[in-house]
Amino acid sequence: MTSTRTLISTITALVFIFSSMHIAAEVTNTNLSEQIKSAQGQVDKYKSLRLNCANAKGASQKQCYRKLNAATGDYKAAKRLLGEA
Repeated sequence: MTSTRTLISTITALVFIFSSMHIAAEVTNTNLSEQIKSAQGQVDKYKSLRLNCANAKGASQKQCYRKLNAATGDYKAAKRLLGEA
């Protein structure tokens, strides 16, 4: 009787541990998917801004390139994340 209770307790503990590991893996995958979507959005915005800057003229173009320059760090980080995914 005692060994049966011990066995049931052990099995219950293992099920709990493996369930927790599975849930943690799902959360990690969800977070990664969201990060990838965000990074792709950042890259797309940067490319769109770069195209707009190329088509702008005069003071508008200068202002556009300032924005583009400010966004370069985020763009590079997003590209790195996408390259690792």
